[in-house]
Amino acid sequence: MTDKQENIHIIATGGTIDSKFFAPKEGSKVKDKSGIPDFLKNIINNHFDFTFDQFVMLDSSDITDDIRAALAQKIQETNSNKVLITHGTNTMSETLEYLDKRLFGTKKTIILTGAMIPMDGFCPTDGGFNLGYAIGQLQNLPSGVYIAMHGNIFKAGEAEKNFQIARFEYKKAS
Repeated sequence: MTDKQENIHIIATGGTIDSKFFAPKEGSKVKDKSGIPDFLKNIINNHFDFTFDQFVMLDSSDITDDIRAALAQKIQETNSNKVLITHGTNTMSETLEYLDKRLFGTKKTIILTGAMIPMDGFCPTDGGFNLGYAIGQLQNLPSGVYIAMHGNIFKAGEAEKNFQIARFEYKKAS
């Protein structure tokens, strides 16, 4: 058995990954409390140590630059050099761009991830895969800010959400 990896600080901001199906509206609603810590404790806690901060629980369309500024401050204040942010997918690229500019030159490795299908109440969901992939990539990537979605790593300026196929992909050249 190998030693545990460096502590990862996880910051939840809500989004689909922390939503629950809401039958009356045939859609999902962001929960009041994140399910991410329990998921990780049950699945992979023996392999790494993590701390957790439920920052906000919002649909990503409700994340403003003021919230992004407070998120950047929280990232700077954490003692960990590995930070995982769960985030809604609709504005994940905008938050990536904001954090990349605000935290330029950081010594931390910061990854945003989320899901197209909520982890609570759905099977299959991409949420668990994306969390695990992001955690694995935190161990290998150099410092900087990234998105980890669907088995891909994106830097600022590279990612866009394809709403037709519900996947992140590399931006097309214009």
